[in-house]
Amino acid sequence: MESLTIHMDDALAQLIRKKAAAEGKSLNKTINGVLKEALGLQPTNHRADFLDQCGVWSTEERTAFDALTRRQVDPGDWQ
Repeated sequence: MESLTIHMDDALAQLIRKKAAAEGKSLNKTINGVLKEALGLQPTNHRADFLDQCGVWSTEERTAFDALTRRQVDPGDWQ
């Protein structure tokens, strides 16, 4: 494994430190992960990008939705 020294502005360093702290990872692992994602070497879970915008349905809500959207076959379509 190769070691590299990089120089970055304070704002970028702060963002990396925040990301590392939020994920409970070292700076090294965080930077490696960010670089691998950016270079397409590590798949990104894009679904996670939208979790804060998606609600979680209760069992009752899901049941109601399924009942209202259940496929209905019209017998006239088969004549």
